[in-house]
Amino acid sequence: MKEFLLTALSPLLAAWCAVNRIGSDGETVLAPGERISVDSALRAITIDAAYILNRDDRLGSIEVGKHADFTVLDDDPYQVHPEHLKDIEVHDTVLAGESTN
Repeated sequence: MKEFLLTALSPLLAAWCAVNRIGSDGETVLAPGERISVDSALRAITIDAAYILNRDDRLGSIEVGKHADFTVLDDDPYQVHPEHLKDIEVHDTVLAGESTN
């Protein structure tokens, strides 16, 4: 039987990977034609992920009638250099309209 190592994946790390496509050596760009924009990466970890789970009627974007689940970040992902997406700290998390801090 095969064993698999599973780790928690940070959504911003996933976005960083998709935007930058930087290899484990920290320099090589892997398949540069497959890089996506910051906007596309943020959609992938929010509304697109909710759509895949068939929960986009309740999750994935901030709209009237949806769950008030979101994170408050210390930096604007659209303003930082794309190579720093994974370094943005989460300032607070709000679940069902209540701060978890």
